[in-house]
Formats: sequence, structure tokens, C-alpha cells
Amino acid sequence: MSDTARHNSRSILSFLGLVYLSNLIYLGLVLRFNFLRSDVLGYWNDSLDWMHPFNPYHVAGYPLVLALGRGLSFENLSPLVLMIGISFAAFLVSALLVYKLIREDGDEAGAVAGMALFGVWPFIGVVYSVYPVSDSLAVMLFLGGLYALRRSRFLFAGALLGMALIVHKAMWPFVGTLIAVQLFRVPGLRSWRFLVPLVLPLGTLWLLGSLYYGSAWWIVASNVRVEVVAKGALPFLDGIVGTALAEGMKGIVKTGIVVAIASLATVVMLICLRSSTPGARPGAAIALSVLLLAVILNRWEIWAAVRFSKLLVLPCIWCMRDFRPRIFADERLWAGTLTALVASQFVYAWYIARVFYA
Repeated sequence: MSDTARHNSRSILSFLGLVYLSNLIYLGLVLRFNFLRSDVLGYWNDSLDWMHPFNPYHVAGYPLVLALGRGLSFENLSPLVLMIGISFAAFLVSALLVYKLIREDGDEAGAVAGMALFGVWPFIGVVYSVYPVSDSLAVMLFLGGLYALRRSRFLFAGALLGMALIVHKAMWPFVGTLIAVQLFRVPGLRSWRFLVPLVLPLGTLWLLGSLYYGSAWWIVASNVRVEVVAKGALPFLDGIVGTALAEGMKGIVKTGIVVAIASLATVVMLICLRSSTPGARPGAAIALSVLLLAVILNRWEIWAAVRFSKLLVLPCIWCMRDFRPRIFADERLWAGTLTALVASQFVYAWYIARVFYA
């Protein structure tokens, strides 16, 4: 890495770290938000019972990491210090991996832009790292596996992607489509070997859980019932249409954001499929995964499509060079855009504290 590239990456990383800490202070000290609630509290409680890692809603990776961290710190760290520390580190490593993945193609300007956009992706870029759910850790492992794949380190890639599968179930379509692309792109035994470390963690968890519950469907049954089955009158697209019909103005705004993300994913996927750039096929897999979340999830869980849409930064930069607006060349427009995106993080943080969890 050249001195210029190193300076650029460090500058953006410092910027994202500042945004993160500012949002943390805003949520914790200004809004007095209780972080240890809902899924965060559930993950912590699961970590206390790490000998039975069979929560039917969440896979066990994050609680096991928390249990390991608690042990290594001799239980001297509070739950929030440990969870926010892990989430913060994963957030910064993820941003750096986005930079490296784009810079692999020699696109320094795109790498800097992609790293920044990933960190302040509209509304959710930093918030779901400040609120320490498992998103950041799962995304970091996925990006690490993708980076290893692009450097032909198949076994290491399989291990990282395998861990992503047991940290968050939303990673399943991302890893699944990426596997299909990889096996199609690099046929032969050398490519197939990475399936062993990839399947082993989730396969082991599933098998032990099947013995524990006496059912092979334990790992998906609750998710299908709660997150996929429609909660309104329409049997399909409940996440989009049902949200707009059932949640008033809030639902209409939420639906608009989801539709915008789904539309972007569709356009990016089609452009990637027609592109010959090195990241075209993985980019199409990422875009397809975001689109699948938007189509499959019901109105209770549809926001997950938005939460993980920050991964669209990669195919946007990889496959849309010819469509880049002048924002990348106009410093004032670029600064204005970043300012607006940073502001959106604080708007969404306020929404979480004052509306969603009110």
C-alpha cells in the first residue's frame, strides 16, 4: 500500500471512528437510551448460557464470542463495554475491508468513497454498530471471507464465511449466493475444498440442536413463522405492501426506503450481470441477496433488508464506474453528501430512542 493510500484509508477510518463515537454519545448520554434491551439483552443472556447455544431465533456465534470475551477479561468488563467494544472494532475492520476489496482493482478513488459510504450508509451505516447487535460482526466476517476468496485463499475464506453463518441468519443468502458464484467461477476440487470449513460450524450447531430439540427444523422453524410468514391480508410482499398498509405514515416512509433499496439492488444486479469487471459476479450475488431479503421478509422484519443493504456499496463501486455521478469529482458536493449521510445517522438514532423503543 502506497503512502497516499495509507493516508487516505487512515483519514476515512478516523472520520468513521469519530462519527461512531459521536453517535454513541448522542444515544447514550443525550437521549439516555438503554442499550441493554431487546436483541442485545437476548444475546447477552444467551452468552451466559453458552453451554446450550440453541436459541431457535438467533444462531450462536455472537453469544459465544461474548462468552469468550467475558472469560478472557475475567468478567471485569460490563456487558455494554464488551459488546460495544466488539461492535466498534468489527465496524472499523469492515470499513477497512471494503477499502481493500475495492482497491484490489486499482480504484483508489472508488475505495476511499466506498469506505466512507459504507460507514455512513443512509440511516443505518453506524447506528447498528453503536447499538451492539450482531450485524457488525457478521458483516465483518462476510467481508473477510470475500476478501480471502478474491485472493484465492479458499480454506481461510471458508472458515470466515462459515463463522458468518453462525453469527447472523441474514448472512445465509449472502454466503449462499457467493458460494454459487464461486463454484461457477472456479470449478474443480481446489474451489470445492472451502466448503468443508464453511459448512462445519453451522452443520455442527444444527446437528447438536437437532438432538437437543428432537427436531431437524429447529434452526429455521421459528424464523419462518415469525419473520417470513405474512402478517397481513396479502400472502406475498408483506414486508413492502403490508408495512405501507398497516403502519400509517411511518409505514409509508419505511416502505419508501425499502422500495428504494430494493430498486437499487435490482439495478445494480442487472448492471453487474452485464459487466466484465472482476467484482461483477460477487457484486451481483450481494445485490441479489439484498433483493431476496426485501421480497421474503414480512413487515415485522423487513428492515433487515435495509440494515444489510450497506453491502451494496461494493457492487455499486465495482460495477457502476461508468454511471458515477460527478459527486466523486466535486469536493463541495462530496462534502455535502457526507454531511447529509452523517446527519441521517443521528436522525435514525433519535427514531430508535424516541419512537421505536419509546
